[in-house]
Amino acid sequence: MKSLINKWHSYLDMPKYDLTWHEQDIQDEFEELNEARGIINIWSELSDIVYTHSRAQWSGHKNLKLPINNFQYFIGLLYMFPKYTLRWKFYIAFVSGRLQPSKGRPP
Repeated sequence: MKSLINKWHSYLDMPKYDLTWHEQDIQDEFEELNEARGIINIWSELSDIVYTHSRAQWSGHKNLKLPINNFQYFIGLLYMFPKYTLRWKFYIAFVSGRLQPSKGRPP
């Protein structure tokens, strides 16, 4: 599974940061998880923690503490792939000019 996750991160090719940045990002996401209400919001926050943790590992920070259990990690992983892949594709399309704001009402 780690190989697949690392290939996915390489595909997205997001910037790599130092260990302190990733630790702070995971802490921020964990605080958001604790404040989340409702299953969708909790699921989304779990995926943010998994994304941040796996991105840190992909960046070379192997000994980073994970603040959730393995079951929560798996649940977050299920949502992480589509959530961040679609967000990344939207961003690329918007930046490249392939995605244009709509003019007027749709037909």
